[in-house]
Amino acid sequence: MPAHHVDLEKQINFEDMSLTTWNLKTFARELELPEFVPTRCFGSGMMQTSLTWLKRVSDSSWDQYERRHLTLPISDGTGDCLTAELIKPDDPEAEARPLIVLLHGLGGTSQSVYMRSAALYLCKQGYRVVCLNFRGVGNASEKCDHIHHPGRYSDLTALFNEVGSSESYEQELSAGVILVGFSLGGSVLLNYLAREDLDSRIIGAVSVSAPLDLMATSKCLKLPTRWMFQYYLLQKMKQELLCPASRVTDKEKVCIRNASSVWEFDKTFTAPHSGYDTVEEYYRDNSAGPVLDRIEIPTLLLFSLDDPIVDGSEYTNRNWH
Repeated sequence: MPAHHVDLEKQINFEDMSLTTWNLKTFARELELPEFVPTRCFGSGMMQTSLTWLKRVSDSSWDQYERRHLTLPISDGTGDCLTAELIKPDDPEAEARPLIVLLHGLGGTSQSVYMRSAALYLCKQGYRVVCLNFRGVGNASEKCDHIHHPGRYSDLTALFNEVGSSESYEQELSAGVILVGFSLGGSVLLNYLAREDLDSRIIGAVSVSAPLDLMATSKCLKLPTRWMFQYYLLQKMKQELLCPASRVTDKEKVCIRNASSVWEFDKTFTAPHSGYDTVEEYYRDNSAGPVLDRIEIPTLLLFSLDDPIVDGSEYTNRNWH
């Protein structure tokens, strides 16, 4: 499988990657990513993760870029729509470079700090960027009856079917597409790459801190030392589903409000809402780890050994080949 896992604490050696197209090696070199230096007094993985909550991206930072809001119908009979934001730099070479599509993580939206920061950095490097809201998230919540979850990777297929058949988007996709998924968005991305028939214009993908085993990640969040991450994610999940535009039933709302952990949330709401009898079955069927060998396009998996949510052993104990 043309995929590579990389420990973020070590230097990335792209010379070892045998990629042949306009590819991830070229993409990574052109980005000119600076060496990572931990913020003073925020040296641990837990502190670095917490630091993102303190950061902000001002609206004035976007003034130099063209921005377009997108509403993308999903052709699956539900009437649901995905929403996104297209950000374009004023660079004549931008259309000759691949379009970058960013996928947010659990509890996130297209407007999350890490999404906006990544989009701004990519635009400064001359790339066009799409920040996508998954089904039922952000300003897509009022346009959807259904919710997203790690196994709803078919939404990306629906997205490309819609965009690929539209003449108005033809130019945007002409130089190819690179998909980048953060955290649970990375899990959705890896499932999509492994399980779906891909649009030929997708030339590469990157996942950042993607959980490969959803059950292990959910158990990790239950550790006493992870209480603040669990609390934060749980509140974001509840807020997303209990908003006025949400169409969950009254019985489901009770389950959502009463959940005291991500595990309980998935056991009492997500799994049954998604058609599963048990949370264990839900986690097993929607984990990306068992299907990675099916991925056939160049894919770069980034992770850190001190990630407080995703256990690094999911990567280090795997037989990569």
